[in-house]
Amino acid sequence: MSHPCVVLGVLVLARTAYGMQYPSLGAVGPAVMGSLDLTFAALGTLIGAYSALGLFVALPGGWLIGRFGDRRILLLGIGLMMAGGVMLVSAPIFEVALLARLLSGGGSVLVVVVAPKMVMDRFPAPQLPAAMGALIVGYPLGNALALGLLPITGSWRPAMGLVAGLCALALVAAAFIVRKVDGGPATVVGRTPWPDRRPLLALLAIAGVWALLNCGFAAFLGFAPAFFVAQGMPPATAGLLLSLAPLIIVPFAPAAGWLVGHIGHPLKIVAASLVMSVAALLALVSEWPAVPALFLLGAVTGVMSGPIMALPNEVLAPQQRALGMGIFYAVFYGSLTVLPPLAGYAADATGSVAAPLFVAAGLYGFGVLALIGFVVLRPGKPAAVG
Repeated sequence: MSHPCVVLGVLVLARTAYGMQYPSLGAVGPAVMGSLDLTFAALGTLIGAYSALGLFVALPGGWLIGRFGDRRILLLGIGLMMAGGVMLVSAPIFEVALLARLLSGGGSVLVVVVAPKMVMDRFPAPQLPAAMGALIVGYPLGNALALGLLPITGSWRPAMGLVAGLCALALVAAAFIVRKVDGGPATVVGRTPWPDRRPLLALLAIAGVWALLNCGFAAFLGFAPAFFVAQGMPPATAGLLLSLAPLIIVPFAPAAGWLVGHIGHPLKIVAASLVMSVAALLALVSEWPAVPALFLLGAVTGVMSGPIMALPNEVLAPQQRALGMGIFYAVFYGSLTVLPPLAGYAADATGSVAAPLFVAAGLYGFGVLALIGFVVLRPGKPAAVG
């Protein structure tokens, strides 16, 4: 069996490929529009198509993991990401590009669902927040690579080829390195018991925390540029400034996860981080200095990410992890489809470029309520299902 940290490295690589592939078309948007004769709406459709299947694939994906094993589904997921990426490189028309994005996006959902389950299987509870924190940084790291590297490739097709190449590298690494965990109930293929009522409700509550955090952050990233430009900041400066928040997550998530694993009190740390996120967003709206507020938002987002992703382990028996993470991410993708647009509606209804940031702050605030729900609902550590 491969060392847990080596497997974690492969999973981080796979999530980095996912983080790079999702925004890849947006990073070279003008070139894609000119080559395929696309409108802005068509480009937006291609970008959004990547996550469109998330709500419909996450829960069946959890069942598939339990039925066929995490290694097979991991390889399938990365393989679909690579296949969609290769198809996109040679796509002659919009329809082919759309199919390619749906294919790679569906594969990414399988990777997103199976990766935390595999981490839970390999790391003991005290090490889990740090391991989850390390797993999470792959996505913002991939975002940064896409925005920094792809525009300088000279053409959008080589840029997409670079992304497909990273997916291929992750696939080869997973095929040679990842092996199933030897022994234990979590590895019994074909058994996918549904969580009992109380653990299920607790799981839904902590999934709500994760979804609200990510929806708030997505609303912030989507609408903060317009807010800063309205304050007189050049667009390029606004984009560079806003990149500070996601980049800060990269070092903070694993470091804070390690610290939480040693000092304990993850729920208090998550609650405090959510409250400080609200404060950071309100500080931005109040036109306080932007750099400290953005640093704080990125830091506390990183601090709470690992502990939140470790909390499902408290309510899921080993055999329930696969299906449980499918449920977890079904809530995530469903929320990500519905909630961020509310920020845009708020701007249209009020005519204020600050309104989306208030909505983002509100989503973080509701995350505190979901966390309280988890505290109330969670049972003791689940026993193995016989």
